[in-house]
Amino acid sequence: MSATLTTFGNLLKEYYQSPIIDSLNNRVWARDYFAKRTQGWSGNQMIIPVHVGRNSGVGFKGETDSLPDAGNQSYVKLAVTNKNMYGTFKVTGEAMDTATGDGPGAFAGIMREEMDRLVQDVANGENLATTFGGPVRGFINEKKTLPDKVGGAAQNTGDQTTFGAATAFEYQGDFGYFDGTFGVNGVVLADATPSTWVRVKLIDLDTYQELVGSGTNVNVFVTSFTNSLTAPSVTLRLGTNEGGAAQDISVTAADFKAIGLMIHDTQAVDSNGDAIGQNPASFRQSLASQPIGIFGNLADPTHFGVDRSNTASVASGQRELKSFIVNHSLQSNGKIDNPDADLSLERLQSVFDSLLHTAGVDPDVLVMSALMRHRYTVLLTGILGSSNNINLSGESGSVMSQKDNLAYGGVKFQYDRHFPVKSIGLLTTEPWLLCEISSGQFADADGNVLSRISGSDQYEGYWKHRYNMVCRNPKAQAMIVGINPV
Repeated sequence: MSATLTTFGNLLKEYYQSPIIDSLNNRVWARDYFAKRTQGWSGNQMIIPVHVGRNSGVGFKGETDSLPDAGNQSYVKLAVTNKNMYGTFKVTGEAMDTATGDGPGAFAGIMREEMDRLVQDVANGENLATTFGGPVRGFINEKKTLPDKVGGAAQNTGDQTTFGAATAFEYQGDFGYFDGTFGVNGVVLADATPSTWVRVKLIDLDTYQELVGSGTNVNVFVTSFTNSLTAPSVTLRLGTNEGGAAQDISVTAADFKAIGLMIHDTQAVDSNGDAIGQNPASFRQSLASQPIGIFGNLADPTHFGVDRSNTASVASGQRELKSFIVNHSLQSNGKIDNPDADLSLERLQSVFDSLLHTAGVDPDVLVMSALMRHRYTVLLTGILGSSNNINLSGESGSVMSQKDNLAYGGVKFQYDRHFPVKSIGLLTTEPWLLCEISSGQFADADGNVLSRISGSDQYEGYWKHRYNMVCRNPKAQAMIVGINPV
């Protein structure tokens, strides 16, 4: 019998062609873009003073009139605290010795591969946090009533029927705390299982106040979700200690503003004092440990320690820190199947105009998901009556250098893979700062990146980045949500 490849197979070496092909999407536009505006600092907090009010003691008077009453400038202080991003790796002593047996270069190559990939993974996590970091995870564009339990049943964690009817709302944002990625022990939400639910706050982004209705012990939960590229949504349930239509919450905001969705920082309790839903203290990724992303900087009612809501006790100057977050559709229900939810240059220009009117600036970057790019291309193609690539500049829309350089009014669109569909961010870059205590690096306090694990034939190392992200002028930022993505 002749020797064959099968009989020699166990004796032959395997040949690995290099370099390793990466099938993962490692594009991190948002993280790299904001990293260009870095500010170093040290200490417990970085304090950023912001001018929010003028001196009222000015005015025209007659020759013999009294001078205007003296006023003063108004300021607030943004208190930025540090957040820590880590990435860890381990290698066994046996793996080190085995690799070194093929020469020092082999071990160095293996470690370089592992460490370089870790840095990419850290960048991926930071890119996600650049949009979603902190408790504000997304926006609801659909407006309707969130009902309480009909018949007045008090909420009971052991019985889902004691809560209001499950009601789906159109949503754009992150699903990580709903699909098991960041929540408690990988738990995925299930509407029939109250222990899986996640308590949230709904924020009216006209007033920046929480929508709470009139009930006692009001709790709003995300109980299920649809993570779709064309029709993403979250399903909400309302619970109170009374129940009944009088406690229903009208999920709406004036002037076509959107609704912010925030993960609540405490666990809910029912009418008997028993816990409902997941405990935020047990989340895989603590919300309080994250840097504040774009959504948090624009929509959290408390901006680095400053309350910017319309609460009576809040000084009017602090309300100057609000952003402009609006639905595309001007219909009362805000839905994406409304005819005016299709992307239009008129709506885009109206938001440009609103920023210029209120903040005195035009945005200098437009951010969206690459999955929204076709909506703008088709829009311009239809307007100009051509299916060819277009080179056009001026005050209207433009397609510059073909598909990779879409722009509007000379302001380029940028694409980030973590930015949600159905939305466009209109950002002014200058006010943003990436506040770093230390830049990203492998920890090597003792001169070695690898440290032996006590009592084990293993070594470990970690990457660290100490920073936070702050917008010093949220008034100069805007978002359009509820755009039909198909």
